[in-house]
Amino acid sequence: MKCLLVLSALTFVVLLAGSTKGEKRYSRKLTETVDGCLAFFDKTRDDLEHVIMNDTLDESSEFPAKMTLCVFRSFGIFDDEDRFSKIALVNYLSNEMFPEASKKDPKIAEAAASLADKCEPIVEASDKPALENAKILVNCLLAHKNEYDKVGKPVDSMYDVDAVSNHPLVPSK
Repeated sequence: MKCLLVLSALTFVVLLAGSTKGEKRYSRKLTETVDGCLAFFDKTRDDLEHVIMNDTLDESSEFPAKMTLCVFRSFGIFDDEDRFSKIALVNYLSNEMFPEASKKDPKIAEAAASLADKCEPIVEASDKPALENAKILVNCLLAHKNEYDKVGKPVDSMYDVDAVSNHPLVPSK
């Protein structure tokens, strides 16, 4: 079994592999942000690929959660004082994860808002530090991932390791 618990923190950052009808997936800003966070942690795309592909990943590693928090902070989902922003989450999910599709299909923004509505009270109720709240948020998003399925997005492919190799954030071999 893949290390889904540990990898879940990276899921909404880098594992939504595949696209519909060849549309461009992810914004340039998201790709640049992931690269910036990798540089901040003195990691490379090869390191990220290793985390994604390694079956024996050390589950005590905080790298996936730190990467996720770094990306979330870059998009204002968590601010410098570790406060959560539902508006920033909606913008991130609709405009950064699916930039081209969201321009064509308003249901994507509706699905993003629905996800944020479900996850906001869970994150807001937590008194844990931002690193833990990033994990809580990702787990909530994963628990309600069917919101994107309703608008035809291939979210179920997020655990498809073969699809990950075609992802723009993973270096080509």
